[in-house]
Amino acid sequence: MVGTSVHQNLFLPQPQDEHHHRKAIDFSSREQECISLLRKCKNMEELKQSHCLILKLGLVLSPFCTGNLVSTCALSDWGSMDYACLIFKQLDCPSSFEFNTMIRGYIKDMNLEEAVMLYDRMLEMGITPDNFTYPSLLKGCAYLHRLEEGMQFHGHVFKIGVQGDVFVQNSLISMYGKCGEIRSSCSVFEQMDDFDKSLASWSALIAAHASKEMWSECLSLFNELSSQKCWRAEESVLVSVLSSCTSLGALDLGRSTHGFLIKNLSGLNVIMETSLLDMYLKCGSLTKGLSIFERMKA
Repeated sequence: MVGTSVHQNLFLPQPQDEHHHRKAIDFSSREQECISLLRKCKNMEELKQSHCLILKLGLVLSPFCTGNLVSTCALSDWGSMDYACLIFKQLDCPSSFEFNTMIRGYIKDMNLEEAVMLYDRMLEMGITPDNFTYPSLLKGCAYLHRLEEGMQFHGHVFKIGVQGDVFVQNSLISMYGKCGEIRSSCSVFEQMDDFDKSLASWSALIAAHASKEMWSECLSLFNELSSQKCWRAEESVLVSVLSSCTSLGALDLGRSTHGFLIKNLSGLNVIMETSLLDMYLKCGSLTKGLSIFERMKA
């Protein structure tokens, strides 16, 4: 009976275990409270107040709280990379999440140099970059036309083993395209499995050809995209198509594209309206061009 009693007691909650369990639940509820406050922040003053609360509640060691704090500060339109950097430097063991967040923040501010320095530090600390690291870095290279750095990151992508990730592949297509390396852009696209090619992949490739004024190729790619019923072209693609129609005098396709826009969009933005106006005027349809212009003025 004694043995049975002891055996049963092993399954009963011990007072100390209950205490720790309550403490864990309390800690989790405090974490959730802090995250909720961070999500409601609308300026740096409110974020600093949330930061003070995190310190006061002893949650500075919670990766969940500090990660969200860094993310809110670095990525919000009203945020501050200087303040995010101060928080980041206080982390004893930053994870890939915090590194990726800071890199994204620097790229958002067009500061590729700081982003690359952080990437190098990431490697020095033995933290392996992932499929969230490279799209940000490649985006920075694309915006700033830094082909050499972009090619180096492409090499790292293979070394780390994330060359098959669709977001990385799309970022490579866009980077090479914006840097004027159409062959490399096409090469990445062609190496993708067909079922991995997303609308973003097609958009990046069409935009790459448009940037080099390869209008016939743009229309050829658009026709190929349109033949795949599962995809519906987005606005950025259609702007490239309209530019192609304008340069090639392809009025019929331009009209067809305009019809698609009317059917599928609730309204046209200024870029789209300007593209339509330019297409109609340069293709000789002055009446239709005037109609677009009058609607723009209204």
